[in-house]
Amino acid sequence: MLPGHPWTLRLRRSLPGASRFFAIAGLTWCCGLRSAPPRTPASTPAKRSSASPAAQRAAPAPAAKPSAVATDPATARVRACFNGLRKEFPAVNVGRVIRFYRKNNPAALDRLAAALQADPRAGRRLARELVEHFIDLEETRRSSPDEYVRLLEIEKLEARCLELSAQARKLRTALKTSGRGEDPAKIRREITRLEAELRQLIDRVFTARQQNQLIAVNRLEAEVAELRKIIQQRDANRKDIVSRRFRQLTGASARARRNTPAVQWDW
Repeated sequence: MLPGHPWTLRLRRSLPGASRFFAIAGLTWCCGLRSAPPRTPASTPAKRSSASPAAQRAAPAPAAKPSAVATDPATARVRACFNGLRKEFPAVNVGRVIRFYRKNNPAALDRLAAALQADPRAGRRLARELVEHFIDLEETRRSSPDEYVRLLEIEKLEARCLELSAQARKLRTALKTSGRGEDPAKIRREITRLEAELRQLIDRVFTARQQNQLIAVNRLEAEVAELRKIIQQRDANRKDIVSRRFRQLTGASARARRNTPAVQWDW
């Protein structure tokens, strides 16, 4: 039934009660204006989104649940090798070792993976060297942060040298088989560029190592100078040191007049 239709309004005003109802129902049936059946829960359409079509198209799709990704066999071998050294280095965190080399010297992990595949025994020796090197750097980081920064820079430079040398060797191998459509002149130019950069990096590494060693020598010289000064003071206080030690061994009063390394028996 259509409440707003002109014929419906006209019948509604002219007929009373039930006659009006049946007349209107018959009119709508005859005119093909039958009312739609009541909606059931099963046939109720989904609620339309209030967002615009452009916004609906721009909305990202629901994120899929992450699936388990297979671990790279080379990475798995490296991690398993480091885990095998836990008994020898119980205080070392394997995850930290891998993250350190992955960030500062990824070529070392590549060499370890290749060594483990070619000769597992040699690979384990290399892994042990990498762990020991990591431990030395960690001790330096705690005792001398400035020296640690210098050593870390040297580590990165040497890693870059190894990377460039590997690229140059690969290109030289490709140059020998350049009959497959590759341009020999282009390969030679690339080799020249890589080797020039490699030579500059080697010079930078040498300079950085020399500076670090010079700083270490200066520090040792300062320590030696301090030790010589203490030895000279102790020689000047020889009688006091001997007397103090005599009182300690005989049970007499061992109270020292000066509590300095120059007059101590053990210093």
